[in-house]
Amino acid sequence: AAKGPGAHGEDVESRIKMLHGQLGITVEQEPAWSNVAQVMRDNAKTMAVQRKQQAEDERSASAPAMLSSYADTVDALGKGIHTFIPTFQTLYDTMSEAQKKTADAVFRNRVHAASARRKP
Repeated sequence: AAKGPGAHGEDVESRIKMLHGQLGITVEQEPAWSNVAQVMRDNAKTMAVQRKQQAEDERSASAPAMLSSYADTVDALGKGIHTFIPTFQTLYDTMSEAQKKTADAVFRNRVHAASARRKP
C-alpha cells in the first residue's frame, strides 16, 4: 500500500533521529547536521508529491504516460540523492574516524538494501 505524505514525513523524522544517533553527532556538528536533516525532509516531501502523482497517473494513463511518470519519479529520486551528497559531505568532513567508519557502514547497508529491492 502506498503511504501518504504524512506517513512519509513521519518516516523521514524517524530516519533523521535514528541516523543522528547512529552517527553520534556532536554539538559542534549540529549546524552541518541540521542542513543534512533539512535536505532529507525536503527530499521526502518531493518524493511524496511525486509518488502521489505517479499513483494518480497509474489509474488511467496510457502505458507510455505511465512510463513517463515512473521516469519522473526515478529522476526525482536521483536529483534528491545528488542534492544530499554535498550536504552530507560537509558533515562527513567534520567527523572523527570512528564516526566515518560508522557512516560508511550505515550507508553501505542502505545502498545495498535499496539496490536489492530494485533487482529484477
